[in-house]
Amino acid sequence: MNVMTFLLLSIIVHAIPIPYRPGMLSPRALIRWLPLRLIWGTVAWVIICILSMMALPWAIIGLLMSFGVLLIFSGGFRPGGRIEDFMEGLRLPFVCIGFIIVLVIPAFTGIITWTSDVANAQTVDEFITEEDGMLFNNPIPDDRVRLVTSTYASFVARKFLSSIGSNVEIAASHITTREGRLVWVCVVVSTNVLSENFIQGLVVVDANNPSLVDVITDVQIPVGEGLFWDRNIQFGNYLQDMTSAYEYAYPTWDPAGNLVYVQTRTQLGWDFVERPLGPKVYCENGTIRAYATLADTPDWITQAYSEEWLERQINRWGGYRRGEGFDLFAGGFLWLIQASRDRLTMTEDTRYILNPDTNRVEALVALHPPDAASLTLSGLMRGTQEGIYYYDMSDLSFVSGEAAVNEVIKQFPQPVTGSYYGAMPLLYPVQINSTHTRQAWYCPIYWYDSTYSDEAEAYEISDFRLHAFGIVDAQEEGLSFTQAKGTTSNPDLVTAVREGYIQEVESFLGFEEEPS
Repeated sequence: MNVMTFLLLSIIVHAIPIPYRPGMLSPRALIRWLPLRLIWGTVAWVIICILSMMALPWAIIGLLMSFGVLLIFSGGFRPGGRIEDFMEGLRLPFVCIGFIIVLVIPAFTGIITWTSDVANAQTVDEFITEEDGMLFNNPIPDDRVRLVTSTYASFVARKFLSSIGSNVEIAASHITTREGRLVWVCVVVSTNVLSENFIQGLVVVDANNPSLVDVITDVQIPVGEGLFWDRNIQFGNYLQDMTSAYEYAYPTWDPAGNLVYVQTRTQLGWDFVERPLGPKVYCENGTIRAYATLADTPDWITQAYSEEWLERQINRWGGYRRGEGFDLFAGGFLWLIQASRDRLTMTEDTRYILNPDTNRVEALVALHPPDAASLTLSGLMRGTQEGIYYYDMSDLSFVSGEAAVNEVIKQFPQPVTGSYYGAMPLLYPVQINSTHTRQAWYCPIYWYDSTYSDEAEAYEISDFRLHAFGIVDAQEEGLSFTQAKGTTSNPDLVTAVREGYIQEVESFLGFEEEPS
């Protein structure tokens, strides 16, 4: 169902002459009550569709809620009104029906939200495969380590906005691949999309080396993020089909080097279970390719399903675990039901990285027990186009990425200005020698400074840079090596730190240097 069809449905439902009174359908009477009903139905449609972008099942619930309020209003219920008017004719039954709808719908919504979480957990469990062993078999090349965050990429991209034009801003930044390299793509739009409703350009920032920047000004794709009405890729898709949620969208390149814009889709069924569909791909020549399922989606599409869907489902899957199944009361209930010890929660948001075994972009999510500190690592989720893979690491006594970052940061004195922070710690194997490999956290450390903007009424980043890089052993937290960046290039910095970490491990374990 598209949005205009739902508008027609909303108007028809609100225009039903209930409660009916003799003479309501005469022309003179219609003029008195019908315009208000039409306006009411239109306002309900605006709230449900235009402002909230509800998927169809939730939109129907919103429509019923609006109709219930209309029954109360049309039945003559007015605060402070005369009881004689309220009790007149058949109005009382319809007012009661309206109150029942208004009271039952929120309760029903709460129950549906609660129970559907378990149904979603059970559904995504079929999509999850539990794996033995480690995440990756091969070490990550030094020039492929992700060292640039979304914030860092946007900060770098703002320096190049003047080459695109005046009165422009960054609408979004996304990570993808280009010519085999992991890159950030910053989408630039006008600050006045009513007059310039198209993408002004793209700023491509290398995810390993932010000094490698490419500015693209000739973008012919007709849709994108940050644009108005149907040119906005998410809202334009919603206008055409409101049975699905349209969340994550991003630009990327096909194998021929052509720029495309990918829109992920998540269908919400009447059982309120979210199921990912194949994405829609918008080409510069106006062609639109829609893939029905994830299985039909080609490999070059780096993110076939929504990041938001992945995080919601992982939290549901982890939050309701009990033994081999899922339980509504996994979190416990008073003193009657004990909380499950199998529950897991996300340590931080999703990280997209290059898999060193396949050279494909994959999602990485760290998990820890909800009742334990985030310094504990229970396992990792690896999201791919083919499925989600869960690696249980609860028996390995690994420190979490957050603990590894803290270990690196504490080696530096407090800066005179600004602050340090760590982001994107990534777990990779490091080959110590021909027979021994260690799992270690790759930890980039950033320095940033910010100033308060009276116009934005918020702090804005005024300076941002990679300050240092450290590698921390996943099992021995104190076994690490860190080096400040200085003037060293990013790939050389990773190489120097990795070699220093190898020497630390060899010394710690008493390994002798192998003959070359």
